[in-house]
Amino acid sequence: MSFPSPFALFLSSRHGRIAWRPSLLIGCLLFALLVACTGNPAPADDTPVAAAPTGKPATAVSTPAPVSETPTATATIAATATITATAVTPQYMTAEKLSALQAYISEAMETAQIPGAAVALVENGALVYAGGFGVRQLGQTDPVTADTLLLVGSTTKPLTTLMMATVVDDGLTTWDTPVSAVSPTFAVADVDLTGQLLMRHLVCACSGLPSLDAPLFLTDMSTAEDLLRSLAVTKPVSRLEKRYNYSNQMVAAGGYLAALAAGGPADDLGAGYVRAMQQRVLTPLAMNRSTFDVAQIQASDDAAAPHGLTLDGSYEPLDLSAEKFVRAVLPAGGLWSTAQDMAQVLIVELNEGVAADGRRLVSAANLTRTWEPQVTINPAEGAYGLGWFITDYHAMPLIHHAGNTMGFSAELAFLPESGLGIVVLTNAEAAGNFTEAVRNRFFELALDLPEEAATAFQNNETASLQRIARYAALLKPEVMAMAVAPYLGNFHNDMLGTISLQEQDGALVLVTGGLTSEVRQLTGAPEPTFVLSEAPWAILGMWTLRLSENADGQPVIILNENNVAAPFVFQRSD
Repeated sequence: MSFPSPFALFLSSRHGRIAWRPSLLIGCLLFALLVACTGNPAPADDTPVAAAPTGKPATAVSTPAPVSETPTATATIAATATITATAVTPQYMTAEKLSALQAYISEAMETAQIPGAAVALVENGALVYAGGFGVRQLGQTDPVTADTLLLVGSTTKPLTTLMMATVVDDGLTTWDTPVSAVSPTFAVADVDLTGQLLMRHLVCACSGLPSLDAPLFLTDMSTAEDLLRSLAVTKPVSRLEKRYNYSNQMVAAGGYLAALAAGGPADDLGAGYVRAMQQRVLTPLAMNRSTFDVAQIQASDDAAAPHGLTLDGSYEPLDLSAEKFVRAVLPAGGLWSTAQDMAQVLIVELNEGVAADGRRLVSAANLTRTWEPQVTINPAEGAYGLGWFITDYHAMPLIHHAGNTMGFSAELAFLPESGLGIVVLTNAEAAGNFTEAVRNRFFELALDLPEEAATAFQNNETASLQRIARYAALLKPEVMAMAVAPYLGNFHNDMLGTISLQEQDGALVLVTGGLTSEVRQLTGAPEPTFVLSEAPWAILGMWTLRLSENADGQPVIILNENNVAAPFVFQRSD
């Protein structure tokens, strides 16, 4: 469509109005974007990368009822909890300590305004507590319980490497089997690296492939085969085993190809993976509620809704379609599970391969191989193993993994030396401050350590609020129509397909094969630069869209993903 000709015309935000203002030349301003947990700027080859922070602001929502109380009929957020009978008597978590932890969870939820959470505790090889807090969806009263299904995100990764360990046990592959021996057609966009990759390299965050998530979100990629085709045109950004590069795509490939080695169908790698996980992990561990099937979630009467963050720091419920990006990377983040079910993973890990019913699922040698550091992240954050982060907690080894999707956050963690483990699941985007604080408070209480988690959590929440406010302040409320007019319409990139910038209801909107969101302009960039501004994308700063020109003076749109890889250039296609 065309725009009025006066050069002072601006487009307002979607819910605003058309405004007339004089154009201003804005000086260059340094700005920092919040990033998703999966990517960071790429440093020199041998420099470890710091894990990206996750932060979350507060919002106005009712306070969760403490689990020690019975919610009244008028409570807007309920809480439930169960103490599960076990074969052992808890040595660490006394009734008094458990009560203190429950109170802390409720307090932290109020501070971070988490809609709902589920927590399970394990010690000495048994589940000793499982409870739910808050609601499945804001505006409704159905409570989260220990059996409520939530998307666990990247805490799927340790389950995938657990499955891979059973395949190694069965002699169907080894950790050091060349990937090409399992799948002769597998390739990345570097012939030499393709030939060097071993099965363990797919899940070690050390393959040299970048944290490149734009294809997952911006395209309609939906199958394992789509995923492998995208890897075939992905170039490495560092040498093999030389730098930490967190890659959802590579972990997904590891899960799919391990299932192929286990006898899965070559023409439907996704189905083969789901079958292998069901047969080798979920069924043996009695994880009876867990599923990769979104249709089951849609039909369930006890599944939580995702919640995303807006630019004003409030949570809002999201449609389940916000999570469709996981379809192509099920082994990296596609499991729906419960606190009760995920506790079974902690039990088998802490028992070095023996499930809660006493049966051995996997050998201790191949299980603990997944705990071995493969690449250093940085001195403060330890290393990455095979689907696990490895660091220390008060001089004790801490094995853990976070999970972050567009509307859910999770934490799965255990201390092998003490036999303690915890699951924290939430239906809230970017809730890493909360999940980590609950984890650390549990360890403090159990081990009688000084109380530090609460203070760290408050400090992190304050810093997150400040980052959000600074970021929101960098976004112009209006877009100069004359500047963006040449960029309206369709633009194409060979890897990411077609995107479209459109004027809709007085706002500038990005439409892609995978998402639609209003975009707003960043202050101070030398060329018009935009970011997504609707939940759940608003506070992530995953990509910037720069409106530029090619050598022929033709308009192009340049997409940068956290400066990890070379930018994607979109050429006009209409």
